[in-house]
Amino acid sequence: MPPMLRLYEDILSNDAALALPALPRMIFVVHGSIVIDGQTFEGESAWHGESAVVVRAGAGGAMCWRFELSMSERDDATQGHGVASRTKLAAPLDH
Repeated sequence: MPPMLRLYEDILSNDAALALPALPRMIFVVHGSIVIDGQTFEGESAWHGESAVVVRAGAGGAMCWRFELSMSERDDATQGHGVASRTKLAAPLDH
């Protein structure tokens, strides 16, 4: 199975938190602000890494685009208290 590239749109309400497992990913903050590992990222900035992280929205909430590279066919769009995610793109990366 080829790796999958997925793009999610995450909408986090005020002070909501989104726990994500370890995967190669990039999170672009469209608007609002988020905090990851004590560092704040505001609109039009990005974070990237491969470890498990907790994304916390700032006081005004946030909308982010989350790009992930995975070997799984499972779609990890997240729904939870104060968090709504939807899959915008899922594409196999064939050679």
